[in-house]
Amino acid sequence: MKKVISFFMIGSFAMLSSSMAETPEKTPTPSPIKSKEAIDFLSKSDQTMLDIGKVDDFAGIITRPGENSKDLRTVDLYTFKGIENLSMDKELCEKLLARIFGPLKESSLKFHETEIFTSHTGKTCEAQVDDPDKAGKIPERRVVLGFVNAKPVGLVFRLSKKSDKTVKNNIRDFWGTLR
Repeated sequence: MKKVISFFMIGSFAMLSSSMAETPEKTPTPSPIKSKEAIDFLSKSDQTMLDIGKVDDFAGIITRPGENSKDLRTVDLYTFKGIENLSMDKELCEKLLARIFGPLKESSLKFHETEIFTSHTGKTCEAQVDDPDKAGKIPERRVVLGFVNAKPVGLVFRLSKKSDKTVKNNIRDFWGTLR
């Protein structure tokens, strides 16, 4: 019996090794956006199960290796297809928020008044999304929606505590580095 198990294990290892040797290294998917700041991008197409619980518009995760704050170091990136209107307004902002989080009125999350501000890419939307569950691990999300290279893009920062002016400025400053 031990010989059969040993033979099976050796055979399985040999098959696995040969299949791995035949698989060429896959080139990572490039980020759909660039930044003046150093960023790394992990695409949902390169990492199995990265997009579990995410919508189709989820593109991947951006990491900011130079950022000291754990909350601001990792950002969800969304790219939206089929958007005709290339001018951000409250209506488009709410439409894109609904594509990320589902119908806003049916969500358990609390959406605060959106703010439209002018950035280097034109009109941009910023939204605060709170989890009313006091035991929630992500009490606040800050969302920035706008256009980079005439393409609609969304960033979602998951914060472990309520944001302050410094955090809000950091998020807007990061948006300002995008190209």
